[in-house]
Parts: sequence; structure tokens; C-alpha cells
Amino acid sequence: DLQIHGMQVQAIEIPLFQRDYAQGRTSPQVHQIRERFITSLYDALDSTKGIDLDFVFGDVVEKEHGAEKIPTLFPLDGQQRLTTLFLLHCYLAWGIPETKDMPQTWHAFSYSTRPGARDFCEYLTKCRPDMTFETASPWLKDQTDYLPTWMHDPTIQGMLNMLDALHARYKTTSQEKWRMHWDRLTDSSHPAICFHLLPIKAKTEENTLYVKMNSRGRPLTDFENFKADLEALLRTQTVISSEARREFAHKIDTVWTDLFWAYRDNQNLQRQYQEGRS
Repeated sequence: DLQIHGMQVQAIEIPLFQRDYAQGRTSPQVHQIRERFITSLYDALDSTKGIDLDFVFGDVVEKEHGAEKIPTLFPLDGQQRLTTLFLLHCYLAWGIPETKDMPQTWHAFSYSTRPGARDFCEYLTKCRPDMTFETASPWLKDQTDYLPTWMHDPTIQGMLNMLDALHARYKTTSQEKWRMHWDRLTDSSHPAICFHLLPIKAKTEENTLYVKMNSRGRPLTDFENFKADLEALLRTQTVISSEARREFAHKIDTVWTDLFWAYRDNQNLQRQYQEGRS
């Protein structure tokens, strides 16, 4: 349950200036990130510990939906995580009979970026596959409601890739565990997956804040991913003191990195800088 400025969030809409859904891309680096994220979500639903997905930045405004105004969250940062959670809800609900033909709170998820992605989200909430397929995307593409133009939308194709990855993880899961994961996912009193909402005004002048937030980053390098994995591994080792872990995390980002700085490729750094500004 999300509440901000005294309003209970009833819908989530990805703003117009957000990028495509990147967690579904097919590059080797994104594939590795996707598999790690799915594993983290699966493990959280499979235990009583849960997972905290950190901060989501955004604003809640009352948006007109027909004759009524609905408090809607416009995430400034957190699009990827929220989209993946929406897809996880869609996928697990396919195996839960009582969700059929019943409107769910998580159905109120949409994209402003393009009409196709918005229609595809609605399409997913109405699908009821029998889950006997080997991969999800061929079944979805074979339905009469699937539009051929969607094959040109990178966000939709990314969503299909994520659903295939979820199915690869869940297709051998027992019905009992499937039900347990669904109950854990939809438990609002003790949520298995949570995040913190930090309010930031969505309607800034000329939407410059959106542009800055979404052009600020570059993909993590293999070494940066290695550091994150290694630090996460160290946190699980009880024989290593918390002081030693903090010292390692500090030195690998400062003192030890400085040893290699003198050997940097100035020309390559300049090229990366220019690409980052373009």
C-alpha cells in the first residue's frame, strides 16, 4: 500500500519522458542483471525474510480516469523495478484460478511513453494461458488480441523477454510453491517485496528533471558488477567483521582504484565523456 500527501496510490503510470523497459533487453550484460534480479525476487518469495528494493522517486497526482480522479504515481526513478513487479504479478496470476475475470489492484499499471506499451499492459492483465507452453512469448504473440505492430516496440519486446525469463524459472515449480509465492507477493500486511517512496515533484518546468535523471547514468562495467557481487558475498560471511567489510568497500573504490588511475586511457575517457553528454 502506498500513501503520500494524504492520498492512497491507486494507479502507477510510467511518465512520457522515461526510457524503454531496459531489463528485458537481450545484451549479455542485461541478461546477467535480469537473471540476478529474478533470483533475488524468487528467493524473497520463497522465504520469510523478503527483499527491500530501495527507493522509488516520484510524485502522486490526481489524474482523471473517466468521470473520477485517481491518485496516480508517476515514478521519476524506479521504472525498471516497478515494471518487473507488474510482470511478476501478471505471470504468477496466470496460475491462480480465482484471479480470472477479476479486476486486481495491480492492473492499474500503465505507460505514457507510447500507446502500444499501454495497450500491451492491459492485454497482459486479460490473458489466461494454460501454462503448458515451453516459453511464454510465442503463446502471447499467437493470440488474436496481439497486434503485429507491437513487434516494433522495444518496451513490449523487453516485457516478453522478461516473461520468458520468469517462466524459465517457474515452469518446474510445484503448484503449492506457486500458490505460496502468489500469497507472499500479494500480502499487504507483511509484503515480501517492498520499496520506499520518496516524493519528488513530477511536473517540473519543461520536464528538465526527467531529462536529467534519465540521461545521467551509464551501464555498470563488468568490474563494477564484480565489486557489487563480491561485497554482497562478504556480507554473508560471519567470520569477517563489519569493520573489515567497510574497509574493503572503501578501499576498493578509493585507495586501490587510485593505483590504476595513472594508467588510464585519456583518449578513451574523453570519448566516453562525449558519449555521455550526447
